[in-house]
Amino acid sequence: MSERKRVVHEERSNSARVPDLASAGVVLIEWLRGEGLWGQLTERLKIQREGGYPGIDAFVFLIYLFTSGLRLGVKEFGERARKCHGQLAAVGERARLPTQASMSRILAAVSPEMLKEFGPWLLREAAGTRAVLNHPSVLTRDAEGAGWHVFDWDPTITTLRHRALPVFENMPQANRRSESLAAPGYPGRKRGDVQFSRGTLQHAGSGLWLGIEMGPGNGAHRHAVSSAIEQVVATCEGAGLPKEKALLRMDGAAGNVPAITGCIKAALHFVTRLAHYHLLENDAVKRHLNEAQWYVVPSSGSGPTRQAADLGRVTLEAAPTSVQADGGAFAPVEVRVVVSRFLAAGEGRGAGHVIDGWQYELYGTNLTAAAWPEVEVVAGYYGRCGQENRFSQEDSELGLDRIFSYHLPGQHLANLIGLFVWNFSICRGMDLECPPRELPAQTVATRTPVEQTPRLPEVEAAAPLVETAIGPSTPVPAIDASSSVDPNLDVAPMMNALDWSAMLLRYDGWRWLTESQSLLCPAAHVLPLAQIEHVKGQPIRARFVANSGTCDSCELRPSCITSVDPLYKKDVRLCIPPPLAAPLREMWLRAREQKPSKPELHAKPQKTPRHTARMKPLVWFPLPTAAEQTPLVVAPPILLPATLRKQNRATCSSLEIEIIVAFGPPVDRPSPVLATSPTQRQRRRLTWPERLRFNELRSGSTVELRLYGLHAAAVRRLLPDAPSTANAA
Repeated sequence: MSERKRVVHEERSNSARVPDLASAGVVLIEWLRGEGLWGQLTERLKIQREGGYPGIDAFVFLIYLFTSGLRLGVKEFGERARKCHGQLAAVGERARLPTQASMSRILAAVSPEMLKEFGPWLLREAAGTRAVLNHPSVLTRDAEGAGWHVFDWDPTITTLRHRALPVFENMPQANRRSESLAAPGYPGRKRGDVQFSRGTLQHAGSGLWLGIEMGPGNGAHRHAVSSAIEQVVATCEGAGLPKEKALLRMDGAAGNVPAITGCIKAALHFVTRLAHYHLLENDAVKRHLNEAQWYVVPSSGSGPTRQAADLGRVTLEAAPTSVQADGGAFAPVEVRVVVSRFLAAGEGRGAGHVIDGWQYELYGTNLTAAAWPEVEVVAGYYGRCGQENRFSQEDSELGLDRIFSYHLPGQHLANLIGLFVWNFSICRGMDLECPPRELPAQTVATRTPVEQTPRLPEVEAAAPLVETAIGPSTPVPAIDASSSVDPNLDVAPMMNALDWSAMLLRYDGWRWLTESQSLLCPAAHVLPLAQIEHVKGQPIRARFVANSGTCDSCELRPSCITSVDPLYKKDVRLCIPPPLAAPLREMWLRAREQKPSKPELHAKPQKTPRHTARMKPLVWFPLPTAAEQTPLVVAPPILLPATLRKQNRATCSSLEIEIIVAFGPPVDRPSPVLATSPTQRQRRRLTWPERLRFNELRSGSTVELRLYGLHAAAVRRLLPDAPSTANAA
């Protein structure tokens, strides 16, 4: 362990001064050391490798990278910091900073198991978020004046493009580095061939990031939502926040019974968008909404003017394919449903269902109508847009939109350290500013009723208000089976001619079924032929996909499927040999073109809801008429996290830092051809302390830090073990 002399007042030395890009990183590492967190960090960040730099060296390097504010890659930043890498590493008691190649190898060795505990600790406890979370300025106050801690969870997608790879004679087989990082999926408005997902949890009032989950493709939404719920509960318990006043806002990806059930079990309040638009097909619901009082939703004016009305308490049932981890079915859940609408542009776009030129959206919550009126539920849901702005700020300030490692856990670790720098800047900005705790008074709400409202079309026959059966309003037209073309039958002779024993060589126990043109797995489940596909840059493949529910409770699932998503269906893609590949692909496409389109279920100008085919009896109870009250306007948080980060950056960037390292006496190195111990002779696995000794600062070394500049005194007060400011430079 090196000896340290902190913040001395001497003559300046140009040779000892480090570049300004390292000032914020030096302050951050010194703060961790003064708080006694450096040892915990070293103990928790354990990356198992055969040798070389341990995890703490990667942490030091990435801290300097993300605090530099330069948005550089690992290679370019390493070259810029090479001249003073010994001084920068010595601040963290290390001998030197890793090179770009070493950083690549360290991140490639990160395990997902280590991140499960390290990530939440780094973002919440190591950054010192408790004081910020307990400040009144981060609260959202409801219509009754009570303060709430609002959390936002939102998954984002990072896409990668696959360029065409040339294929010439004597070339090795093409290998894409992104195969271990990303997978095909639904990219939304982004363009790309493969992608990975990052589900992020943020405290809306403070702007603090509290947890992330990453996965290839679109990720496992159910696992990510469950993790977000656990992180909200852990944050409340760790910071002493009242869990009964915690509100989790989620997008439509969590508007389902499994996610709502998780919130209810954790005793959390939630707001999410629902896709149960079959409710709008029920005549009792239509009459209720036609007679209900609609109100104008307050907004910033940047989007359409919405109207909102309370529908009442609705019992939602899970889809038949939605099962719990133990295979059991989900119990129905009762939620309060709020309906909003606005004039649609054309046929409408985005979420919602268009009826007679109006686009309707549904929101589910368990908030009370007294504390959160219908207009505040809708406005509160769209308050999630602030998180989108912070995603942009995060990319602008930290550059987290780049690839740091093609190993997904390594990319995860780099993102965690970058978000830790974000949290640290907010918390230290709060320490520097010390804002007052008094809050402005709330004003009385004046809701604007809608006088002339559009009416939903109703049928003439009366329908009961409660437990009304919902179904299609018109019979489904019959489909002429003789006119349809089944691609599987057209390609059957050529598919049967393939050498299936060779194609299934890697699949023990799998068989080809000639009659049904399907694969039979070892569990005796059938995987029908779904497509003969040709992805750019890949050979032509036959794709077989199991039906919904086939793999949910299969006994052989643990040895067959690596995905943790309980709803994942087995997907097998087999390369077709070249002589038959192109003709099979052409025949498949020709058969698909000849297949007639499905007739519409309803003769309506707008599209039919996706849920019409599985509509179930509706259990619905309108909310009782509330007594006249004078609710308050819901007050959003008044803290400005971006200003706190800016203040912290300005304070650190104005510093002039000198680092003087006096190395201890050199240690005699043993002969490289002689073993110094039985451990080295037998090449045993090293203990964690032994691994940490690699690149450790030489014993007896001393490190002197000298701070100069306009805000040097403020930084000294910020550092926990700083001396008196009487010796300020």
